[in-house]
Amino acid sequence: SVTKSITPASPIVTGDFPFTVSCQTPLATYVGVITVQANNIGSATISLPAGATNCVVAETESARAAAPPGYSWAAPAYVQPSAAALGAAGSISATIGNALQSGSLRIDKIVSISMPQATTFNFTLTCVPPQTTPATTALGTSVDMNQSISMLTGASTGSSTAIGPIATGSTCTLTENQPASIKDYAWGITPSPNTGIVIGNGTTISTSFTNTLSRLPTIPVLGPLGLLLLTLLLGVCSMTMRRK
Repeated sequence: SVTKSITPASPIVTGDFPFTVSCQTPLATYVGVITVQANNIGSATISLPAGATNCVVAETESARAAAPPGYSWAAPAYVQPSAAALGAAGSISATIGNALQSGSLRIDKIVSISMPQATTFNFTLTCVPPQTTPATTALGTSVDMNQSISMLTGASTGSSTAIGPIATGSTCTLTENQPASIKDYAWGITPSPNTGIVIGNGTTISTSFTNTLSRLPTIPVLGPLGLLLLTLLLGVCSMTMRRK
């Protein structure tokens, strides 16, 4: 018999996992399928001829069930059966372990000066999954392509929470949208997209964006009294020039 276990226990995976058993004496290959229906475990039994030796189990990776969105498969881990000859009424057993792999991403934000008012920075996340057969989906079902970081008045740094699950081996791009304008201030050039972000297994990778914010020059505005004084000053200057 061949037993399969998938870790972790969540998310739940269902589907078929074909495998082969290649034996010597006689030299032959036998085919079986394990159907995983619940609890991420399953098993299958196939008939082998008495006297079979050195049997080796191998999962048919290209035909197995796809990993859930936001996950990729690690290479199968095997516990192979005994290499001794199979007795007439005997049995051998083997196990196949499959591990789901995922990671996450965090966005860090840096502003050149303290924020004069609360501001939200918006980003767009796109990820290309690793090249696997069958194909997987890079982003988990709970992951939104639209991400944001909110910063309070006086803050100059901020971060998102961990964004995941994202399938291990995926390559991601983060693009920042133009920040909302702030009265009496000017933003510098919006940072270019961060590209080529490769997601690891069981880790959170950080990527940062730095924005330049500058206060605009203050232009004095004359009130009624200031305008009156300016008018009188201009009048005095005009009279002085006429006398000359």
